[in-house]
Amino acid sequence: MAIAVCGMLDEREDGLLLIKEKIEARGHRTVVIDFSIGTGGIQPSLKADITCEELARAGGADIATVRASLRTEREKATSAMARGLVSKANALLAAGDLQGIIAVGGMTGTMISLPVLKQLPFGLPKVLIS
Repeated sequence: MAIAVCGMLDEREDGLLLIKEKIEARGHRTVVIDFSIGTGGIQPSLKADITCEELARAGGADIATVRASLRTEREKATSAMARGLVSKANALLAAGDLQGIIAVGGMTGTMISLPVLKQLPFGLPKVLIS
């Protein structure tokens, strides 16, 4: 079982890496989920277990379309990534591989991560750092 660590690697890599390392130091496994949509200036070195491209596809879009629609249709872009995050988290949960979830983000990251936090079952640990 793993704890999902979610966020935009192109904006929050340092914080996500710190959380990942602290969790793993306590003997837990992590799954890093990247929901970057191209707004950050960081070229991340941390590799995601579930990439933003995978999330976009799981949300019914492709990452290029999400990024292109960000300026004019922000809600459409964030909704696609949120749907993908819900889909991937549900798959981990159904496989018995989700022990908890921590999401890190600003306004956009919060908009992407809140739907999954709201729909995951009561009792599953959930943390949003915004």
